[in-house]
Amino acid sequence: MTPKNKLSNPYYFIKNDTIFKISSTNESKDSCGKHYVTYMTNPYSAVLKGKTYIDEHGDYVVAEEDLTGVVSTGIVNAEVSAKTFPYFKVSVLIDKENTSYYFWLDDFIANGDVIEKVKNDDEHAPRAITGGTVKFMHSKHSESEEGEAVDFAEDYVNSVKMEIAKSIVEGKTFEVAKRGYPQYLFAAENDEIKIENKTVKVTDITSSFDIKSLPIISEDDLSNSILEMINGSVADYANGILKRVGKKLTNEAIDNMVTDLNTEEL
Repeated sequence: MTPKNKLSNPYYFIKNDTIFKISSTNESKDSCGKHYVTYMTNPYSAVLKGKTYIDEHGDYVVAEEDLTGVVSTGIVNAEVSAKTFPYFKVSVLIDKENTSYYFWLDDFIANGDVIEKVKNDDEHAPRAITGGTVKFMHSKHSESEEGEAVDFAEDYVNSVKMEIAKSIVEGKTFEVAKRGYPQYLFAAENDEIKIENKTVKVTDITSSFDIKSLPIISEDDLSNSILEMINGSVADYANGILKRVGKKLTNEAIDNMVTDLNTEEL
């Protein structure tokens, strides 16, 4: 999967801040299931008391009073929805005009992932809670990271780094290895890239996690990933031999097997 330029709006069924189901319908009207996308509303729309309308989250609602400006246009309010959903925002120049593209990672959200409550002053944020809103986070489960919640976009970047590092270890160049991944991951300011078959000049890239500098992924960034992969391969080989005598490498030994300190440039 890769980030996409459209944001879907299924029902997310959440209990104790953990997703237990994602569905396109909520026929049983389960209160645990909610829409979390926020849409633009038509400021000129009018709804009479007692009439049904589609609100800013895509829900059918019966008006309790006469209302104005509450009917959904079906166009995602990207700025508001980005408070809840993981994304990359690529700001560009097209024919000297500023514009932005959002690329969403909602397809990565799955059962077992979580929501975090985020404090802010925006009472119109999606599914606002008292004093804030919620943000979808990936719940990582492994021997070393039990239940750690991480940003989906950051986790995606790290996974791309590992895949590219793996390709480089297998003999591919960085330029070849990065093919098939979004160009904006490797773009610096003023670089020209293609988005939706248009050539655009990058002015800035932001995300649901803190991007400290551009490019998001550079060849120099991969050193640690490559060393980590080499250590894993060496550790597997060493542990295969050590197992014969009832031993295994410690985690500390694996982490310090091949490092920047004990390697040098050719």
